[in-house]
Amino acid sequence: MWSNQSMFELLDTVLGPYTLKEWVIGLIAFGVVLQVVTTLKQKVIADRATSGLTKARCLSCNWRGQVSKYHRTCPKCGSAISRLER
Repeated sequence: MWSNQSMFELLDTVLGPYTLKEWVIGLIAFGVVLQVVTTLKQKVIADRATSGLTKARCLSCNWRGQVSKYHRTCPKCGSAISRLER
């Protein structure tokens, strides 16, 4: 089996201009950066999807939820929403 010394020697094996240890560290760093970029992209997409919405409360039926900033009609009773929440 592998001894600790031979494992460390394996990590110091040169593959191209870098050692195996440097390749592993580079791949881990690449994975972390890729995960951060993916998370940020998902957040931007979610923010764009909800950017035209605002929280509101219907004074007629007391419904609460999100409505368009430009089309303020209660989805439950159909009356005009005049009260926006912050």
